[in-house]
Amino acid sequence: MMVMTRIWWWMVLLLGVTACGTLPRQGAPVRPRPAVRTQGMAPAAAREGELMYQVLAGELAGHQKDFGQATRFYLEAARDSTDPKVAQRAIRIALFARDMEAALAAARRWVVLAPDDLHAHEALAALLINRGQYAAVVTELRFILAAKGGNEAAFRTLTRLLSRGKDKAAALGVMKRLVAQYDDRAEAHMAYSQLAVHAGRLKLALAEIARAIRIRPAWPDAWVQQADVQLRLKQDAAARAGLERAVKRFPKERKLRLALARVYLEERRLKQARRMFASLLEQDPKDSDALYSLGLLALQDQRYDAAASWFHRLLNVGARISDARYFLGRIEEERGHPAKAIAWYSRVAGGDYLLDSRIRIARLRAEGGDLAGARRLLEAMRQRNPRLGIRLYLVEGRLLEDQGRGGEAMALYDRLLANHPDNVELLYARALLAVEQDDLERAEADLRHIIAGHPDHVNALNALGYTLADRTHRYDEALVLIQRALRLAPEEPAVLDSMGWVQYRLGHLKQALEYLRRAHARNDDGEIAAHLGEVLWRLDRRAEARRVWREAARRHPRQKVLRATMRRFGVQ
Repeated sequence: MMVMTRIWWWMVLLLGVTACGTLPRQGAPVRPRPAVRTQGMAPAAAREGELMYQVLAGELAGHQKDFGQATRFYLEAARDSTDPKVAQRAIRIALFARDMEAALAAARRWVVLAPDDLHAHEALAALLINRGQYAAVVTELRFILAAKGGNEAAFRTLTRLLSRGKDKAAALGVMKRLVAQYDDRAEAHMAYSQLAVHAGRLKLALAEIARAIRIRPAWPDAWVQQADVQLRLKQDAAARAGLERAVKRFPKERKLRLALARVYLEERRLKQARRMFASLLEQDPKDSDALYSLGLLALQDQRYDAAASWFHRLLNVGARISDARYFLGRIEEERGHPAKAIAWYSRVAGGDYLLDSRIRIARLRAEGGDLAGARRLLEAMRQRNPRLGIRLYLVEGRLLEDQGRGGEAMALYDRLLANHPDNVELLYARALLAVEQDDLERAEADLRHIIAGHPDHVNALNALGYTLADRTHRYDEALVLIQRALRLAPEEPAVLDSMGWVQYRLGHLKQALEYLRRAHARNDDGEIAAHLGEVLWRLDRRAEARRVWREAARRHPRQKVLRATMRRFGVQ
């Protein structure tokens, strides 16, 4: 079966079929069309015979995957038939043939034969948008709005259709014309706001949702949409304040409380987030979103007993079962109980964490001394999921590195890169291992290979810049690379750490301290703490340096750079 783009798949679903599933399973090759004998037949019978031939020939051609021929037969049948189903079938065949003009012609015929059929108008609208015929689509969208009484569902349909077009500005223009006819409807302005977000017109989106709220202030969805747009505009305080007012005004609306809790999380107001999720549980003790979020917050705070309690409650209500099992495995892993962790990970049967749970099982087995078993597990996963091959080989390489078998890991990367010389993930993994092995020439070559093909690859820019700053005296080169990475990812802790470190190596201690504090505030990683403490020590703020190191050592007792730095300065 040929690969179909999203618009074609959506059209097929709209028409209520699956991949030509009604085509015959067997059939002779379609031969050149013979003349249909009509002499002596009544005109109606002759037309019926001709139509039957067209349909059968179309079906046979479709069975043989000759969708072009099938389209031609079915389009003729649609033009001759008065049955809307024939035109509907012609659209399906044309979509598989990727003949959008034929599909559009069939959709026009469907509308003629079934002028009151809402699905026919939706199909025609979708195809007109696909062909960029925005002026013509207005008529179809007006029909859809009128048929549904201009209600919320109608405007959701419009948003869905228009958001699939390539010309976002033209789509917005169409929506503006339609909304003008329903200017007193909050639903219309909501739809306009959502489409504006899709088009990247955030200020327009904010203005439109404000109109919707003025018209219908008791609509929770509108307040949530407003907060979403404000967050996209980096107006976090405004988003929080608006939702807080809405929650106070409509305290029983779950959507508002959930949205506000998520804003608190965005702002790292964790106490407020916990209180809001707890209030959701007061309203509904089985609220799975609240249980899941409280479990994650407790796990983040390393309150493992509390986290386990929340995830067990999630299991008891029968919601997000695989997610709950995965995080119960994470809890046992953090507690230092690998066997229990593996037991939980093994029970993850699907969802977003299925692959990660299997990878963690492999890693725990390797750490427990069964590296061969871990590698067999990864090989079995590659056999079942060939498309994950590179990713799983990268996991295997990392396991080898962690077990002190860097030579085998390097050989693995070399073998894979022989067949995939431009694979960014493999090049990056080999470069980092080369740094560990003090093979800076190879590391630099791999990282520059990545940057040559991907000039905005933040990780490669940062890794090369940091390596030059940390392992060489090429500080000016390092600074240029890290500056490029920082422009691309100004809040990324690893990049801030690299900038702080290169500033330190250049002797700019105050600038180094500023960057390292920002990095440490965003991530309490042990290596960042090692760097921050060293700069504080050089600034003669030794008590503070010791405090930073010791707190980090409690959280990251096995971090190599941190341990080495503390030994170098004689701190226990």
